[in-house]
Amino acid sequence: MKTETVPRLGAIDALAAGLNLAARRPWLLAIPVVIDLGLWLTPKLSVQMLLRQAQAVWEALALAFYSEAQRAALADTMRLVREAFASLGQQLNLTTALTTGWLAPPSALVDVQATRFKLISDAVLAPVGLGLSLPAVAAPPWQTSGWDITNIWLAGLIVVALWLLGQALTTLYLRSAAEALIAENTVSALRGPAQPANGAAPQAQPPIQRIPFSFGALLLRFVILSLLLGIIVFLIRLPLSLALTLAAVSGSTLAAGVFVFSGGLTLWFMLWFLSAVFFASEAMLFDGQPMGLALWQALVLARASGWRTFGFIILINLIALGFRAVWGLMGQTPLGALVSILGNAYLATGLLLAIFIYYNGLRRELQALRATRKVIK
Repeated sequence: MKTETVPRLGAIDALAAGLNLAARRPWLLAIPVVIDLGLWLTPKLSVQMLLRQAQAVWEALALAFYSEAQRAALADTMRLVREAFASLGQQLNLTTALTTGWLAPPSALVDVQATRFKLISDAVLAPVGLGLSLPAVAAPPWQTSGWDITNIWLAGLIVVALWLLGQALTTLYLRSAAEALIAENTVSALRGPAQPANGAAPQAQPPIQRIPFSFGALLLRFVILSLLLGIIVFLIRLPLSLALTLAAVSGSTLAAGVFVFSGGLTLWFMLWFLSAVFFASEAMLFDGQPMGLALWQALVLARASGWRTFGFIILINLIALGFRAVWGLMGQTPLGALVSILGNAYLATGLLLAIFIYYNGLRRELQALRATRKVIK
């Protein structure tokens, strides 16, 4: 029987190749460096006044809908909500909208960033209070106290504009990294051509020679992908939010049990879903797949590779999370902050290229498997 042999690409091999290519293409670091420098140098845009107004509205509703006895029973909950509003007002910075989005490169400055590089710690665990408290890069000593945005429409406009700018920079970053990988032909150099036994089995498709989509078309697809995944994750979290509200209002043991059960189920399903669509952007970037087929191909690759892909995703997340602590410890002085920003840009670029390389390896394995099945039939 004539079959085609494609050796498996390991996670460590992909990481080593990605970091090596990032070191030989230092201009790829420019976009994550520019984003982090912008966050580090620009004044903070806060919404403390708007949050205080929202807190006042919430307390007024509580006074209107709850009796005095119910408000007394919920005193601790109301105190926690007030503290949460105050803490959010101190921490929230609208300029971090530049770094939001599923595909955004990891930032050395943002405490919680729900991207695929940190999907376990920041996208899944942090929103339910299970995130890790890690040291953060210190603000420059010359930075002003910032501006407090008091108009909700202006705040919304700023967030949308910065988010779209971030998506454009992310698209340019991913496209540049993919073009560097294609030019270097890293996948072929690392893996070598597929070797069919007896020389008669169909060959897997070679690596592509150019990006199938223009910048504008790719930007539109990445924006839709980020919005779609954000909406789906929000819908997945709805049962958990309802269970949390029930547990907080009733205070019963049964409600707490429902919250724990629904919370565990929600977190597991969210982790499975985000892992399954991890390579959707690569399917669009390298294979020119439309949105639906890109999501389907990512799911097929994740299913075909099984725990290998999940282990690779965990490794990427652990590296990004661990080095976020390193950047925070190093970045307590202006010089240390600059070193942290540069180091994070190199690591982020290396991880991105490793994801590209690993995806292309899985893609070739799947093509070889399908070719082998055709020969057998």
